[in-house]
Amino acid sequence: MKQETVWIIWIMVKIWILVMAISIFTFGSYTAISKVLEYFDLKNNLIKEEMKLLSKNMASIKTEYDAKKLKDRIDLLDDAIIELAKSRDQDIKAFGQIISQLESTIKSMNSDKYIDNEDPNKTFDQTLVYIKDSNNNDFPIAHVLYNPFLDTEDKWTTRTYPIKFTSQIALGESKDRKDAYVQLWMENDDIEEYKGKKFPVNIKDVEWIESPPKDKRFMFNPRLSLGASIGTDIYPNLGVSLFSFGRTNRDIDWSFLRIGLGGNDNSLFTQLSPLEYNIGCHIPLVENLFCGPIIGYEMNLNEKTTELLYGVSLDIPF
Repeated sequence: MKQETVWIIWIMVKIWILVMAISIFTFGSYTAISKVLEYFDLKNNLIKEEMKLLSKNMASIKTEYDAKKLKDRIDLLDDAIIELAKSRDQDIKAFGQIISQLESTIKSMNSDKYIDNEDPNKTFDQTLVYIKDSNNNDFPIAHVLYNPFLDTEDKWTTRTYPIKFTSQIALGESKDRKDAYVQLWMENDDIEEYKGKKFPVNIKDVEWIESPPKDKRFMFNPRLSLGASIGTDIYPNLGVSLFSFGRTNRDIDWSFLRIGLGGNDNSLFTQLSPLEYNIGCHIPLVENLFCGPIIGYEMNLNEKTTELLYGVSLDIPF
């Protein structure tokens, strides 16, 4: 009887441990799957997001690839810019535009009057003219002086300050999207109290347009590359590919007709690779790593013999 009781308790303990293990595994799996789905949902929303205001004077805008809209914007450029680009044999590939706005401000100011009893013409009242930055701080843009007792009609004197406006633009790119990041501010270094201080300016709109990426095409594109051929042995080699398929001379998906020469301590090796694929497109850290089949001849330096070999080549173009 005692043994049966111990056995029943042991069975119950095992069932309890099993239930707890299943519960922990289920909860952990649910949490992990939820986090993964949340990550992909967030990433998907970020990919679709066109414009994001980080603050009133900072924003990001998704790059548009629209050849017609780019042409329309280029037509708005000053002729001097167009002519300068032509003189440099350049095509304009991108257009950016940031629209900002200084808000209208009405503000009552204290009088700052100076009275000259000996010469009334030197009596004046003065004030600074302010506008608001995007953080609602006062920013001085002008100095106004009034001489009520001057004999002439020019009783007002105004002076605008040399305001410096700065626009910063940075481009960010990933495999999913490309964005322009912009920030605007103004400075008045003419007044010591405000010197070196940045006052943010409201962003009303941002636009960044580029010509669509080039279509992939077959091209004559000789490229020197360093690699290793793997057959019955490993043969470091130097080669030249003659043709390629891709968007540009460097953005290549396929290379064709690579001729290589290499060897090791015992052999010399000549090879021909009819085609190679850029597997660097699918692996981290390396952008250009080409792989393809080879056929070649190995010449044994010791035995003075030649042998037809087949294998695989890995190489990186310069």
